[in-house]
Amino acid sequence: PPLRDLLVAATDLEALRENTLDFDDDIKRVDGFMDDVRQPALVMQGEGDKLVAPQYAQAIAGALPRAKLVMIDGGHMFLITQPTRVAAQIKALEKR
Repeated sequence: PPLRDLLVAATDLEALRENTLDFDDDIKRVDGFMDDVRQPALVMQGEGDKLVAPQYAQAIAGALPRAKLVMIDGGHMFLITQPTRVAAQIKALEKR
């Protein structure tokens, strides 16, 4: 089977469907030094992500001075379901 199918099958999405992860403490820990990062950064999140709330991607992108936030069609597994779109964003980052 294709790698994508194997990765999706290995993830128990049903078990995660009703849960949302809380990263408030993690964001607070790293927020204090993220303004020191001077490299361009790309923060991506699936628009339909039910596991991680958009506020976390927004907080990370907001704390990094040269970050770009991109919301990708799909859910938490957008890296697998939208590889072409993800690759295009990464290529664009290389040019910044």
